[in-house]
Amino acid sequence: MTRISIYLALVTGVVFLWARPLGSAQMSPSQIVERFCEMDAQGMRLTPEGLREMATSFPGSAGTVPSTKTIVVRDFVVSRPEINGNRGELYVEYVYLGSIDVKLGRFSRLPYLKVRSGFDVVRTDGFSDWKISVAPPESHITVSTAVNYVKRIHDAATDLSTRKNAARAIANLSRLTR
Repeated sequence: MTRISIYLALVTGVVFLWARPLGSAQMSPSQIVERFCEMDAQGMRLTPEGLREMATSFPGSAGTVPSTKTIVVRDFVVSRPEINGNRGELYVEYVYLGSIDVKLGRFSRLPYLKVRSGFDVVRTDGFSDWKISVAPPESHITVSTAVNYVKRIHDAATDLSTRKNAARAIANLSRLTR
């Protein structure tokens, strides 16, 4: 009986290793969306390098497009997915604090607001890996990430108006961390 158990364990292990690429780990739809949101909150979508790293969460080039809007958030929560075959739907609930106008270096405070953003996920290959169908158009970053981001806008600005706006934005964002 022991030899049969060992044999079955070895065969199962070999089949598993053959079926999955080394080093790959299957993530659930919630885990893939949570990983995306954590990277987004750290500002990964704000740089070309970060976009390349985040592209693994999407099929094809769906995640390599820079965000069109930057929202400052306090927190986020990922819902449980509704799965239907090879597709799934879930949402992320964010606490919005404000938005950043990148061109003008301006921070606009929003009223305390909880916002749900929908995510569609799909299985992308025979190994049941889940990917996010399309990245949301806006990036959601934390307050500390926003402060660092606006500092970079301030330092790179060539016109006085953008530098003043960015300086005000940094002061306003810094108040949110207290």
